[in-house]
Amino acid sequence: MYHARIAEIDEQNKALQDLLNTAAMPFRRELIRGQLHELELAEVNAILAAWETPQQDRNEAQQALVEGHQEVLEVSDEELAKQSDGFAKVQQHFREQIESGWSIKELHRLILRSAVYRQQSAPRDEGLARDPDNRLWWRFPLRRLSAEAVCDAMLAISGLLDEEMYGPYIPTGRRSNGLVAVADNHPGARRRSIFVQQRRTQMLSMLELFDAPVMLTSCPQRSTSTVPLQSLAMLNSGFVRDCAGAFALRLEQQVGTDDAGRIERSFLTVAGRPPMSDERRLSEEFLVRQRELYADAADTERRVWADYCQMLLAGTAALYIE
Repeated sequence: MYHARIAEIDEQNKALQDLLNTAAMPFRRELIRGQLHELELAEVNAILAAWETPQQDRNEAQQALVEGHQEVLEVSDEELAKQSDGFAKVQQHFREQIESGWSIKELHRLILRSAVYRQQSAPRDEGLARDPDNRLWWRFPLRRLSAEAVCDAMLAISGLLDEEMYGPYIPTGRRSNGLVAVADNHPGARRRSIFVQQRRTQMLSMLELFDAPVMLTSCPQRSTSTVPLQSLAMLNSGFVRDCAGAFALRLEQQVGTDDAGRIERSFLTVAGRPPMSDERRLSEEFLVRQRELYADAADTERRVWADYCQMLLAGTAALYIE
């Protein structure tokens, strides 16, 4: 339907056709085609007139808009026919972006406040039956935290995060085992990862494991990998152990020594929700096994809860956005 509509508009407005075929066109032809089947010619001309905003801001906002609607644009006519609104909502968002003067901040607000962005990633039988590939965004795609967010989240959960802003970078160093890390005794060692020194030949090992961009090559888009070294790092890293120990101490200070209370608070802190029945049962069983393992140690409870907190930090609830 919209192919016929764009042909009609092309005949009515040759100037618009020239713009569509120009390499400098800020929008892809596919975007224009995806919108024109609902837009009148006057509205199309209003879109073109909106390009009088500053070039740099306009290009950035328009590129973000294209990327934000990329999945919508790839939906077929048959899939769109199953939706009651079709392109109506996309069209409305398109107009709002024009009225805002191609404001990037306004585009961010639009995305973050949308029902699509705020929904859970949990699958539903109805959705899986009608759209197993999630082409129509009926659930949020399961997404792992970025490398910097993994480290920062562990510091925040444990209570070790240094929230100081600005100032010099935090230097890194290569240890005898070959790993690159921040010295624990360095001032600001627990600040956010954005303040960590970036060197082409000496990248922080924890960030590198979780797919932070390598500075030796260009990185137009970050990849997300799942490799055994990530799990090994979460089990053996001194940084993770320090965060787990501090998290265990934080739970004791907040709740006391009650197992049920600490399990409840730990999940609220890590996952933002109380534990499910299976998670509560597995946590209780884990504590029993670890107490048997450390029965002869002088600091049994400290070790048990440090292990428990480390397992939570290394788990899906901490590393993935649900």
